[in-house]
Amino acid sequence: MYYVFFLFLFVFCTLGSSAQTVHELPFASRNNVLEFAIENSATLSLEDVSVTATDVPPWLQVEPQSRTIGQISGGRIASARFSLSVEQSASVGQEHRISMTVRAASGMSWKKDLLISVAPPTSFELFQNYPNPFNPTTTIEYQLAAESAVQIRIYDLLGREIGLLVDGRQPAGSHRALWDAGRQSSGMYFYELLAEEAGGNQTVIRRAMMLLK
Repeated sequence: MYYVFFLFLFVFCTLGSSAQTVHELPFASRNNVLEFAIENSATLSLEDVSVTATDVPPWLQVEPQSRTIGQISGGRIASARFSLSVEQSASVGQEHRISMTVRAASGMSWKKDLLISVAPPTSFELFQNYPNPFNPTTTIEYQLAAESAVQIRIYDLLGREIGLLVDGRQPAGSHRALWDAGRQSSGMYFYELLAEEAGGNQTVIRRAMMLLK
């Protein structure tokens, strides 16, 4: 879980641009905390203040989408807390901008941007195919901790290679491949992930699956 604290200073003037921190969220993580704080530096109170997250990428879940704060007296700070959950389909290592819009009962609104990125997975993984048993197609999911040259191969029970599903470089993150075994007979098969990083380190993982016709 990652904790983000973001302070928005309310002033009666245009806010100048400045360098922003990029907050890195863990890959495929749940319930990361975003606390968005608003300081009312004016003397007048802000009434019925709310904060809404917009421009949210489809792989990021923000709960709730909008949070009501209420009144913020002059010179006081109030905060709204959100939960951020990252789906496996997230793009790794890229900056994404979330907009946080603050509205008050007066009709005035202000918007600040929050920059986030998603960290690579911490390990190489080859997951159990689904469905399993299957007929005749199945999905194979895997994740890469770093950009790698990747091969996904299929073997029969005797160890003979009968298919090459993936062969090329892929970025860190979550991936999937589909195998159509329509021409194969029922029985046990094996699928293998071979991932070679730029430095030459190799990861090899093999799993079994069952074709039932």
